[in-house]
Formats: sequence, C-alpha cells, structure tokens
Amino acid sequence: FPFNDRYNTHQWNLINNGDIVDGALAGADVGVKDAWRLTGGDPSVVVAVFDCAVNSTHEDLTDALWVNEKELNGESGKDDDGNGYVDDIHGWDCVGNDNDPMDDNGHGTHVAGIIAANDDDEGFYGVVPYAQLAICKVFGDDGAGTTAMSLAAISDMALLGVDVINMSIGTSAGCSPEG
Repeated sequence: FPFNDRYNTHQWNLINNGDIVDGALAGADVGVKDAWRLTGGDPSVVVAVFDCAVNSTHEDLTDALWVNEKELNGESGKDDDGNGYVDDIHGWDCVGNDNDPMDDNGHGTHVAGIIAANDDDEGFYGVVPYAQLAICKVFGDDGAGTTAMSLAAISDMALLGVDVINMSIGTSAGCSPEG
C-alpha cells in the first residue's frame, strides 16, 4: 500500500512506529498494515454510515460514495428500486426525509473518513480506503435522532445489500424510552 497521503504521519492510530506522538508505544495501533497485507481493500464492499450524513464533496470521500445504480439510471422523481425512497442515489436523509444526505454537523464526515478516505496523495486515508460509503443521515445537526429512524434506515440498507453498517453514537445523556 503506498501510504502517500499528505497527513499520513499523523495517523498514529493506524500505523504507530513510536515516533509520531511523544511517548507513544510503537505498535500501539489497529494493525492496519497486517490487514492490508491480506487485502488492499475491495471496492465491492459497501459500508453504510449512519450518522449526521457525509459531506459528499470532501476531496477524500467523493470517489468512495456508493451509487445506487437503479436510481442513478432510473427516472428522476420515481422510486426506481422500489425501496420507498425516491432518487436515493448515495443514500437517504431520514431527518429531512429527502435524497440529499449532506453533513451539517461534521461528525459523519469524520467517521466516513476514518472508514474509507481515499489513498489519493491528499489528506488522510481510511482503514478500508477502497470501500464504498452509503450515506444514512439519522441524526440532525444537533446529533439527535430516533431509534425508529435508525431502524427504518437499517432495514433499507439491508434490502439494498450493504455489507457493513457503521453507527457511531455516544452521549452523556441517559437513554430515552420514547425514541
């Protein structure tokens, strides 16, 4: 794997030789080099990112966006794949109930970059830089969402055949029984 991205030396969590962070223990990383020896990534793997969406214009993510071919090549304004969502080409915005799942928080883009930022000699690279990202906006710009929204999106992504669902959530608040 080339590891040529501009800021790759800052990604000690992926490859840590002990030089990047003062006092860092060499090898205290996720072992991504060992994984990459087995596979450099598979562009047929689709990871659904359930979060505040993804900035689809980010330089390290544009090539990683999954494309729903039935909707892309279908009739505009029609649900060509029959999943209940019209023109869901890269995913769905469950918060706004539309086909434009754009990140207005930043967290989802950050998570997507960790997963699949391209190795393109630019910013950073992800753990699986050749995977595709299906975007599911299940949290608003305030980070709030509902369990019902997430479950509906999980069902949709399963029907579309995604391989992995990533949902990065955390809160200092307690669990809510109503949502």
